[in-house]
Amino acid sequence: MYSEVFTIITDRMAAIGLANVDTALGDEPPLPAVQVYLAKDNEVKTQTIVIRELLWGVKVTVGHNNTDGAAQAEMLTILDTIRDGFAGWLPTSCVGIQDGFRVQVVAVEDYKDHGSTVYTAVLAVRVVPDTFKVV
Repeated sequence: MYSEVFTIITDRMAAIGLANVDTALGDEPPLPAVQVYLAKDNEVKTQTIVIRELLWGVKVTVGHNNTDGAAQAEMLTILDTIRDGFAGWLPTSCVGIQDGFRVQVVAVEDYKDHGSTVYTAVLAVRVVPDTFKVV
């Protein structure tokens, strides 16, 4: 299930224009970079079904060597794109996802003067494992 949901998220990232953000040449770190990772898996049992709430982190890193204003604008644009692209979005390519995606939080993780800024957007999605499948 994890790999299928990861693919759903990365396909959505491509659809909203963030597919090639993490491309770099050589050994240099790609900036800006957007990385998706599974942050947490909470299981909730009701009387009739088991629901898994998956929290996915979307780590966004932007470099800002002497261009703080431009980097800030770029960072905010990427974060807006993520929030607008996922808040309430319900993928049509699968069944077993309840109520669509939610953007729980966007938070700064790290800031280095004349270096890089890192934000994480946390995406939450409720999945019913017994009925989840990609169609």
